[in-house]
Amino acid sequence: MIAFFDQFQVTAEQYNNLGVFSLLNDTDKEKLTNEIENFNFIVINKLKTTTYFSLRAGFSPSKTGPILLGVIKDITEITNNAFLLKSKNSELIKSNEELASFNQVVSHDLQEPLRKIQMFISRINSENSEEKNKNYLSKIADTSNKMQQLIKSILHYASLDANEHKFVELDLTTIINDTIDDLDQQIEDAHAKVEVKNLPFVNGEYHLLKQLFNNLLSNAIKYRKPNKDLIISIENESFLEDTLHINNKICLSSKDYHKISINDNGIGFDQQFAPKIFKVFQRLHNFSESKGTGIGLAIAEKVIKIHQGLIDVSSHPNQGTSFYLYLPKNA
Repeated sequence: MIAFFDQFQVTAEQYNNLGVFSLLNDTDKEKLTNEIENFNFIVINKLKTTTYFSLRAGFSPSKTGPILLGVIKDITEITNNAFLLKSKNSELIKSNEELASFNQVVSHDLQEPLRKIQMFISRINSENSEEKNKNYLSKIADTSNKMQQLIKSILHYASLDANEHKFVELDLTTIINDTIDDLDQQIEDAHAKVEVKNLPFVNGEYHLLKQLFNNLLSNAIKYRKPNKDLIISIENESFLEDTLHINNKICLSSKDYHKISINDNGIGFDQQFAPKIFKVFQRLHNFSESKGTGIGLAIAEKVIKIHQGLIDVSSHPNQGTSFYLYLPKNA
C-alpha cells in the first residue's frame, strides 16, 4: 500500500478522506464527475515521469450515502503504444505525400527540361545560322544544369532521414556568419544587408543548421524586390506569451524554446499559400519561372524537425516575409 501512495504522491490520510479524488488534479476531478464509468487520467511524479491510468468506477449505495467504488489500472504501456502507432501513421501519411510529390517531379519537372532539350536539338538540326545554334546550345546547357541541380536536391532531401545525426552545442551567430561568407557574392550582387542580433547557443548538427540558414537566406535573395536594396534581419525574439500555438494545434512553451526570426523586405506572398511552400516540389511559381528547385524550404522544414523544432512563416504581398524557427533550448 505504501508503494501505491508513493506512486500517486498522496498520504494515507488524504486517500481515506477523499478517496480516488485525492489522486487527481483539479481538471481531472471535474472531468471525473461527467465520465465516471470510463475515465483516464495521468500522474506526473517528482522525476517528471508521466504515468497513464484508467479508472472504471461507479457509485454504490451505503448507509451513509453513495460511495465511489472502482478499479484503477496502469495503462502506460498501452497508451505509449497508441502514441507510437499514431506517430507511425503520421509518418506513413507524410511518406505517401512525399511519394506523390516524387511522382509529380518525375512526370513533370524532370520531363519539362528534357522536352526543352529535345526542342533545342531539333532547332539546331533545322537551322543553318551559327549564331542561333550557339544560342540554342547555351540554352541546352542551362536547362541541363537546372535538371542536374534538381536531381541533386532530390537525392539530398531523401538522404536526410537516412543519416544518423550527432548534436553538439553550437553558436547560431557563428553558423550564420559562416553562411553569410558562403553567400557573399550573391549578397553583394543583390545589394543586400544582413543584420544578426542576439542569437543563442543550441544543440544541433553544424552542417544541417548551416544548410537551413543557407536555404532561408537564398530564398530571401531570390524573391527580393527589383531596384530596392534587400534587408534581412535575423534575431532571437521574445515570446509575447508564455505559450504559443502554431497552426492552431501545436503549443510551445517559451521556457523550452528559442524563437529565431528571419525577416526580409522582399516581394512576399499571400498568406493563404503558407502551408504550400514547405511541401516538396510545391512552388508558388511554375517550373520555367521558378528561380529554384522547389525543395529548399522543404529541406529547411526537415532540418528543423530533425532538431525537434518547428518552422512557421508570415508574409504579405510586397511587404516582405518572416520565417520563425522554434528550436529547443539547451538543457
